[in-house]
Amino acid sequence: MENRKIVYPFIAGLLFLTLFSFQDSKAQSFNDAFSPNGSLLWVVGNNGVIYRSNDAGNTFSNRSTGSSDYFTITGIANLYLWVAGSGGTLLRSTNAGINFTSVVIDPGEIITALSFTDGNNGWASTAAGKILKTTNGGLNWLNTGAPVNTYLNNVKFSSGSNGYAYGKNGVLMITSNGGVNWSLLTLPLNSEIFTAEVSGNYIYASTINGIVLKSSTSGSSWVNLIYPSNVKPDLFGLKVVS
Repeated sequence: MENRKIVYPFIAGLLFLTLFSFQDSKAQSFNDAFSPNGSLLWVVGNNGVIYRSNDAGNTFSNRSTGSSDYFTITGIANLYLWVAGSGGTLLRSTNAGINFTSVVIDPGEIITALSFTDGNNGWASTAAGKILKTTNGGLNWLNTGAPVNTYLNNVKFSSGSNGYAYGKNGVLMITSNGGVNWSLLTLPLNSEIFTAEVSGNYIYASTINGIVLKSSTSGSSWVNLIYPSNVKPDLFGLKVVS
């Protein structure tokens, strides 16, 4: 029996960590999770693994499809779902995951993250440093022409205009026009950005050796946050709650 850890998203100010058991030889790794309401939970992983829970993770049904490694899943409410990963493959559902259709975003590319603001408008980051955009729910995609060619860990949009992306070599870039133009920020180091959060003029970024950088000037200047811990591991999670 395979035991796999799943981390829930932040729900009502709480972070839950639960250990579930799966009797599935394909469930070697889970890469991402999505929950629109705390009860419905989706998890994806390597080798085509997709699981769904309707009861906050107490039981799961196997919805695995294909053989791609799925690195990211996101959705809008309980209706729209998008899953992507290796081979430039995207799975999309408009009926709460009852059925998925497959779309090839960029043949041979690795899709590292997805961000959608509604059922039509979405963005995808890739291992080659591309930011792709769709305006029809994932059926068609265009390259926004991001000014980097390095591995991007994530892309996040809070609206149809405002978004940001980050990855290796200290790459952190923002846009205020939906990805038509990107501004590449200058950080005080060029290490990999594991996670970042943007809230108004404030930007937070975590990188190697537990370093957390903060800017209150939209990225024009930075300070290294000091927190009370003798151990400084790499930090892969960061969340601004207010």
